[in-house]
Amino acid sequence: MRCRVLTLPMPDGIRYKTVSVELLPLFMRRALGAGMSEADFLSLTGITAADLYNGDGRLSGDKHLRILNLCERLPLDIDDFPLALDALYANFPALTALWSNCATPRQGVNAYVENRCLLGEVDFVRLTQGPGRIVLDYVNEAGLGRSSASAFGNFNIVRLILRHLLDGAAADIQLDLQGGLGIAVSELEERFGVGIRFGQPHNRLLCVSDALDAPYRRHNPLAERYFRECLSEARGQLAARRSFMQQVEAVLETRMRATPNGGDCARALADVCEHFAMSRWTLLRRLKEEDCTFVSLWTRVRAAEAKRLLLETDYAIVDISDRLGFLSQSSLSRFFRAQWGESPQRFRALHGR
Repeated sequence: MRCRVLTLPMPDGIRYKTVSVELLPLFMRRALGAGMSEADFLSLTGITAADLYNGDGRLSGDKHLRILNLCERLPLDIDDFPLALDALYANFPALTALWSNCATPRQGVNAYVENRCLLGEVDFVRLTQGPGRIVLDYVNEAGLGRSSASAFGNFNIVRLILRHLLDGAAADIQLDLQGGLGIAVSELEERFGVGIRFGQPHNRLLCVSDALDAPYRRHNPLAERYFRECLSEARGQLAARRSFMQQVEAVLETRMRATPNGGDCARALADVCEHFAMSRWTLLRRLKEEDCTFVSLWTRVRAAEAKRLLLETDYAIVDISDRLGFLSQSSLSRFFRAQWGESPQRFRALHGR
């Protein structure tokens, strides 16, 4: 089978994000099952033998997006999505062990969100909680151009965690998906036991149950503690591998959130230099060694913070404009459209809470 990968817009900095290489065989099986040769799969996605046998187990974000772009053009089989939590154990033993042994269903979903970076840092989820209720939003890092297969894959993991820890207790789970899956809604609902709606403004999972905080009767506190410590160490190792650019980005993110009118680039540069106790020249040189400029990094963080404020707060857009140091709301709108391809108003309407 021959297939051409269409050009996919890559958000600035996506290549610095990573996903677990353990996800790669799942996509390869799908491609091979559709009749594609392994050589074609590797060639079209840019995957190398080094990636397949990567010792640190991570794949760059740009390659992952190319895989998703390719797989969107392949038939989707309902069997691609597991029906039991233990089906994940072969690829993700520590994660599966923790998710299947949390004290309550709610804690299981929180453990998924906390450790999702170990699966991948491309795309992100946002959890909102209330009594008897959990809402999980999945947002595509690359915008709206992709199907909902990735969203459904993430939601299915959460569904498996909930069903396992609810241990037979009643729960109503509803999935809203922006795109389609090429599989009939009736078939999906019957197989997975959830309500599904396509063509919705959000990729969203809603779970309503009186048993979300009920104790899991087979909970083993010592085993939970052990696997939480293992995964905390793994998250620390992942953070330690971050480049200097990513360290600067993390400082900028913290500063942007904590500082009113945090959109002053010159002030931000001075603060970052002070944080790392290095001269402006040294900091800029080290970023240049990683093919990055401070202005591009600051712009990316500013754009991400604008997106976060639109998603997670009720601030008026004019207030977000002031907070991020724009001279006017229209300046923010032009900036946001250039970065994300749509206006702040439309982005909030489609993705906001």
